[in-house]
Amino acid sequence: MVLFNGKEGAIAASVVTIFMGGVPMIFTGQEVGRVEKVPFFSNSPINWDDNPDMLQTYQDLLNYYNQFEVARKGINTYYPDDDVICFRKTLNNEEVLIMANLRPYLLIYLLPTDLQNTSWTDVFNDDQVDFQNVFQMAPYQYLILK
Repeated sequence: MVLFNGKEGAIAASVVTIFMGGVPMIFTGQEVGRVEKVPFFSNSPINWDDNPDMLQTYQDLLNYYNQFEVARKGINTYYPDDDVICFRKTLNNEEVLIMANLRPYLLIYLLPTDLQNTSWTDVFNDDQVDFQNVFQMAPYQYLILK
């Protein structure tokens, strides 16, 4: 958590690494926001009662990742930006869009042309997200859209 300015920054960074490609790697205690470094080859128990909301978020992210093949095996289309990580994963006729503001401040993100004027659905709450030309993102906000 220290490297990413707290819980929200750590989760936003994890969203990117979980869905970008390969097998997600979670370091010991990362899912509960463990602050201190864990020494290798030693017994260092995790307090699973720390940050239950953070643990639930990781469980939700990984459940979605495991449940949908497009999240694991989709071909990535990247939309480079200095502040927002944005990529679309496509497999067969399925798509998932991953967006994350990795900055500690509000951003106005100029959407790539092929995302402008499109509608998506949030995978966790079924809210509809409609894009125009720009999209406002809160500090460390992330979206996983289908």
